[in-house]
Amino acid sequence: MARSARMTLRLAVVAACCTGSAALAAGKPWGGGQSASKPPRELLGRGAYAHFETIPTRWNDMDAQQHVNNAVYHFYIDDAVNLHLARSGVSNDVRRFTSENSCRYLRQLSWPTPVEVGLRVRLGRASAAYQLGLFAENDEDASAIGTFTHIYVDDRGKPCRMDE
Repeated sequence: MARSARMTLRLAVVAACCTGSAALAAGKPWGGGQSASKPPRELLGRGAYAHFETIPTRWNDMDAQQHVNNAVYHFYIDDAVNLHLARSGVSNDVRRFTSENSCRYLRQLSWPTPVEVGLRVRLGRASAAYQLGLFAENDEDASAIGTFTHIYVDDRGKPCRMDE
């Protein structure tokens, strides 16, 4: 990938998603594997996230219990990250793959209420690790929190620096 495309990617991700929160400074875990204990309180409110993407719910997102099926939350997370990148001008030519994702369910979402997904990110040499909060439209408390990590790769599929 061209250097200018990688710099555009890095700047777009940094500009829209980075926060100076205490959780970032304290080096709290960014990956999956969250324990069964209570989720970090700082991730449960809208103030933890620097940018939001709105995802519409669909009738077929619901399961027999009339709430959004748990697997669909992962689609919302994936859609929010990739919508953010596309709206920030990051081309699909920028090669990346998902190395890890997780979702911690806190309360139900249901159709027809849109989902507002808050994003924040920590950038590595060849990766972008997102923390996300999923909120029912206009709700202040997260319905779920998740993680999502992209690894940026060269034409051979090997990890490469985002700024090269």
